[in-house]
Amino acid sequence: MLRDSGIRQQLNLIIIAIKASDGGMLFNPSFETTIQAGDTVIAVGELENLEKLEAILNP
Repeated sequence: MLRDSGIRQQLNLIIIAIKASDGGMLFNPSFETTIQAGDTVIAVGELENLEKLEAILNP
């Protein structure tokens, strides 16, 4: 779940949408939304923190 991911708290990023592997888009996901393998996370924030998120999601 996003609430357990620490994305907002640790990286100070805002998740604005999640694109599911089937092409569906979820805008303004709630803190209860679960990120699934194959999903694309669309976030805004400082470049350094976006790069950290990318490294976490794509090891």
